[in-house]
Amino acid sequence: MIGEQFELFGFDLFGDPVKQAGIGALAARFLVPPFSVLDARQGYWQERKRAWLALGIESELGRADALLAYSDQTLQIDFYAQKRKLEAEAGRMMTKEEAAAVMAARNAEGGAK
Repeated sequence: MIGEQFELFGFDLFGDPVKQAGIGALAARFLVPPFSVLDARQGYWQERKRAWLALGIESELGRADALLAYSDQTLQIDFYAQKRKLEAEAGRMMTKEEAAAVMAARNAEGGAK
């Protein structure tokens, strides 16, 4: 619009200029800079590593075998569809663990019902 003053961040619903909020370092706002690559030589990272070691966390050993990728819900593609079917048969809601146990028992029986 001709004659209007230019504002870097635009105008709000009331026509007032929008001010930039939170001017400062990202690290101050997020404790650790929000980047996908972390610099393990920085002080904040070394402090975190010392805290992990103090807790007994041994990250170099890797992860357990039962990660989400290997859970009952992800090993069976239609887990939740089968869970809803079991709930309809039972006439009640079931926990994930309960439904997984019923499915495992049925698979052990050779897929009967």
